[in-house]
Amino acid sequence: MEDLKLRQQIIDEEHLRLLSLFHYIAGGITLFISLIILLEFLLLFVFWEGLMQQYGEHRYTSNNELDATIFTIFFYLLLVILLIVITFGILEILSARFIKLRKHRNFSFIIAILNLLSIPYGTILGIMTIIVLSRNSVKEIYSAANKLIQPDSYSVHNGNT
Repeated sequence: MEDLKLRQQIIDEEHLRLLSLFHYIAGGITLFISLIILLEFLLLFVFWEGLMQQYGEHRYTSNNELDATIFTIFFYLLLVILLIVITFGILEILSARFIKLRKHRNFSFIIAILNLLSIPYGTILGIMTIIVLSRNSVKEIYSAANKLIQPDSYSVHNGNT
């Protein structure tokens, strides 16, 4: 019976290590995608400024107000998408760190649920994370890790043994 529990603990530790690694990779990919969106945002901004310099005040005639409105809407929509993607990339990396430290299981669980929306790799990662974090043996690993971290464990050793 003890061998089965030890075997399950080894499997859980390996699964948590892999999940942490894959969350780091997913966060890195998400932040890389945010760089591509930032490039599109900057290109749109440069294009917009070029149009403003070329046409100046004549750009805002009654016939061209729709063009200006569409550019403005697209500009702000791209800005909001950029901020969401950057935030999600940072949250994925935080989740990877928390899984590695065996802290904040609920945070990682919520990020796993949000990962389900990132098709295709995020969906697979989210499902695997939910499965692993739902195990009772993994819950025990997290609670044991949280019990080890206590304020008195950080006390300064006075040199007397």
